[in-house]
Amino acid sequence: MSIRRCDIDLTQCTLADLTDSVGAARIISKRHGIVYSPESVRQLVKQNRLRCLMFENGILVERNPSELTRGRDLFFLRSDIEALARPKRGRPEKKDDHVS
Repeated sequence: MSIRRCDIDLTQCTLADLTDSVGAARIISKRHGIVYSPESVRQLVKQNRLRCLMFENGILVERNPSELTRGRDLFFLRSDIEALARPKRGRPEKKDDHVS
């Protein structure tokens, strides 16, 4: 999965553009047909695969990846969630090198 940055002015965001961790998990689950939890969404953030936003002094700002935000409400742009590629599951198949 890679991040595709959405060029949206955060000062112009509406509630329809944003969702929280639970909403993000539901969108990913529905879109990809797999069960995703809010903790799984937070793992994507931790791995820098999904951009998240938070309120600082009443202003919506992008979260600094080096800053710990435990217990803080995180928000996500729906366009960033929809841009996520399908998560890879399981191990890659081993190719059989020998010929029988």
